[in-house]
Amino acid sequence: MDCNDYNECTSDSCHPELGCINVENIVCECADACHTASCDPSTGCVQVDISESCNYDDPCYEYHCDPVIGCVSIPVICNDYNECTYDTCENGCKNTPIVVDGDMCMTCDCDPATGIYCVAVSCDDYSACTDDWCDYEVGCVNSEIDCNDYNACTDDSCKSDSGCVHTTVNCDDYDACTVESCCPETGCIYTKLHCDDENACTSDSCDSSLGCSYTPVYCNDYNECTVDSCCTVTGCKNIPVDCDDWDKCTHDYCDPECGCVYEKVDCEDYNMCTVDTCHPSEGCVHIVPECLCNDYNVCTDDYCSPELGCVYEYITCGEYGLYCDSVLGCVSSGDDSDKGQN
Repeated sequence: MDCNDYNECTSDSCHPELGCINVENIVCECADACHTASCDPSTGCVQVDISESCNYDDPCYEYHCDPVIGCVSIPVICNDYNECTYDTCENGCKNTPIVVDGDMCMTCDCDPATGIYCVAVSCDDYSACTDDWCDYEVGCVNSEIDCNDYNACTDDSCKSDSGCVHTTVNCDDYDACTVESCCPETGCIYTKLHCDDENACTSDSCDSSLGCSYTPVYCNDYNECTVDSCCTVTGCKNIPVDCDDWDKCTHDYCDPECGCVYEKVDCEDYNMCTVDTCHPSEGCVHIVPECLCNDYNVCTDDYCSPELGCVYEYITCGEYGLYCDSVLGCVSSGDDSDKGQN
């Protein structure tokens, strides 16, 4: 049995009990968002372009169909790139010129590139003795400035090129013994100069031409055994000189006419058996050298006498035929001849 119903929109089949079955189950998918899909019994799936349906009669938008999202409307750009117009769209682009207004204190205009600009009216009368400003109702105002600084220590005036001048009042009374000052409320003040330097080492006075003078106090007591100085609080000081040179080899004292005297200490102990020296930190030192009187002669008995010094006494060999050799000591004369034969 042939179940083909010749309809491209159905699926045809045959059932053993029911017979031919023709089911409309063909699904036609849209190619993109700008098409609709339907099924034609003769041809099958048909794609219909709906782009034209995206057009509307609003001149302020541009319309088209996007394959992904469908109809798209984009506002028309009415910018004429002229900063002196208001750009709008009402049934199409309109570029309305901007009305520029100024006032008594401002001159305004419009530049197509940058837009409205305003320039302040210059009220400068080129006089530093006026305050120049602009009133929005009457325009420029140039009012004279008040140069009074309410200071009795200045003479006040005004120069058109520089403005207020406050010249300091000269309070000089040409007396070096007064301190001239000026009080802004009352004017010049003359105060007697206080010349006391609170220094006990000076004699203070004042001369009307020269001012304060401070003559140093003379503290010299003409004694070489004092250090003369002056303390600014208590006055002259005459402090005894310390002549100690920390040297035990000198005798230290002070002579009022010459000052410190350092006499060498005499370390002589009048002992011929000592070497007398002096050490700065210890004083006199009396040393007995170990070999002071050794004449290296075995034929003498060496010792030291405090009164005489070194004493060398010759020894006797005692026995007959012996004599003393300075190196060998007591030897016989025969030994000596033997040495001669060698």
